[in-house]
Amino acid sequence: MCGIGGSWGPGESADVLEALAAQMQALLHHRGPDAHGAFVEPGAGLVLVHTRLSIRDLTPTGAQPMRSADGRYTIVYNGELYGTDGLRRELEAGGCRLRGHSDTEVLLEAIARHGVLAALGRVSGIFAFAVWDANERNLWLVRDRVGIKPLYVAPGIGGRSVAFSSELAGLEGVSGLTLDPDPTAAHAFFELGYVPDTQAVFRGVHKVQPGEAWCFTAPGVAPRVNTYCDREADVLAGQGSLLCRPGEACSTLTSTLTDVVASQLVSDVPVGVFLSGGVDSSVVAAAATRARGKGVRTFCIGFDDPRYDESATARAIAKHLGTVHHQLILRPEDVVGAAVATSTAFSEPFADSSMVPTWLLCRFARQHVTVVLSGDGGDELFGGYNRHVWLPRVMRAQRLLPPLARRMFAAAVTSVRSDAWDHVMRPLPVRTPGLKLHKLGRLLAAPDPEGMLREVVSTGPLARGLVLGRPSARPTANLGLDDPRAELMFKDFTTYLPGDILPKVDRTSMFHGLEARVPLLDDRVVRLAARIDPSLKVHKGQSKWILREVLAQSVPRAMFERPKMGFAIPLGDWLRGPLRPWAEELLSPQALAHSPLLDASVARTAWRDLLKGRPMMEFGVWSLLMWQTWEQQRRSRARVAA
Repeated sequence: MCGIGGSWGPGESADVLEALAAQMQALLHHRGPDAHGAFVEPGAGLVLVHTRLSIRDLTPTGAQPMRSADGRYTIVYNGELYGTDGLRRELEAGGCRLRGHSDTEVLLEAIARHGVLAALGRVSGIFAFAVWDANERNLWLVRDRVGIKPLYVAPGIGGRSVAFSSELAGLEGVSGLTLDPDPTAAHAFFELGYVPDTQAVFRGVHKVQPGEAWCFTAPGVAPRVNTYCDREADVLAGQGSLLCRPGEACSTLTSTLTDVVASQLVSDVPVGVFLSGGVDSSVVAAAATRARGKGVRTFCIGFDDPRYDESATARAIAKHLGTVHHQLILRPEDVVGAAVATSTAFSEPFADSSMVPTWLLCRFARQHVTVVLSGDGGDELFGGYNRHVWLPRVMRAQRLLPPLARRMFAAAVTSVRSDAWDHVMRPLPVRTPGLKLHKLGRLLAAPDPEGMLREVVSTGPLARGLVLGRPSARPTANLGLDDPRAELMFKDFTTYLPGDILPKVDRTSMFHGLEARVPLLDDRVVRLAARIDPSLKVHKGQSKWILREVLAQSVPRAMFERPKMGFAIPLGDWLRGPLRPWAEELLSPQALAHSPLLDASVARTAWRDLLKGRPMMEFGVWSLLMWQTWEQQRRSRARVAA
């Protein structure tokens, strides 16, 4: 994994381009601490920048920017291709003499042989790259099929065709580019806890979407946007040939996962596996053990608060599989510094609080390995979220109940404080029943299924009214599938996954020079998941049923059959406790005065409500703190640049 960046536009001297290259390299150094490189062509006004985390071909033949053997193409590449042996043999049989054994060179020579779009059809992996075609004078910017690797683009600024970077901070200081926060993105952030992958926090900046290849042909000319992977089409095609028999689906998924994980264990540096004790990471660890035998390194962190700790389960599964297990137990004082430091890993505001333990886990793992495999993607592909189980039921109830009855029910349950409902319903074996009743009421009162989904993913009441100005609608993809479970999973795959989960893992791992691979999001698994009947994913009220069946072949069910916990932290307790001084400073009237998009009175009220113990306020307040930290860092970098 690496950092990439660059700019293309006429009229800039070699000195200016080299200065921009040096600045980008400094800002992206954490993504590639092992080596830096730049390609500068003053006649075209082109600069391509690379910072390298050496994983494959550690020799100079793997260095970037890399030029094709025929001299036509130059590439800067961030990512990893899997299963390239066949393509390598094909290229060599056609007369290509590869200089090293990096996957970058295989991709580059495939482009030289077949062209960019045709080459993309021959490779599988996680990547974002830029490639300059010296013959056609074209610049291509490409992102992988799922959106695992990031690529920010600012087209048509300062007379350029484009400036681009792996991270938004890499664009700071590019002449002619003014980075002003976008109120629409701010509204979305406070509603969701992240800026959606279809937006960027700054006006005029975009993200190349998953499965897209942008081709810039000349300054002032809009790029051609080519979609080389259409996930909607993949899902719809899968619906036409569903695997409905449990035995067939389970055996096919098991063999596919074994092959995929084996291909992703290939590396010239040490490799490990994240093992939280949940189903997804355990499936990956079990597949790694089948591929390599005992001795696979696994990594886990836990908490001294038993409400949030899964480390005992992870330890038991690791012992059963025979892995070399590494475990770190965190205390509140460990997290105080990490909560502040974590925000520096994100060039956009990001408020999923699980980024804190993920950041600490990556730092811990990097002490032992350079590459890790994670279980991300299992929830979105195989129905792992609670909403995949119960939201279809609520949708059916909403269709059956008249609108007036729904509104009356919502008014009745929300008129009573959630903590009062908790007291009344205390004998029931349900966690936070009051909050669940309130959410049920709001869901039933929603005008349509789209409104229900927005209510489910919202971070809470603070999202409404905090950002000044009116939010704009954010439509999401809708396939029109008959099964609401499949529709929900597709929405999560195309929104929550690339907007929240993947940036969290990419930024926290790359901040520590750690490459995170995601075998459950390999193209072979994604296409197979589209063919598995939704009733085998959410089955008789159980989430991820088919993945559990796969795991049960390697791990006793008693070790993993338990309620979903997630990678959560005791956020409210920490904000009222060890993190309070930090939060007080960021949410002071003086600090809020520097955030012109926010209503300071709403922010201060939210903080007071949290201190009083009002339920659910911790998520909104955490979003506020992440926004304030991001604003503070942005102003600081602007002062340094000036």
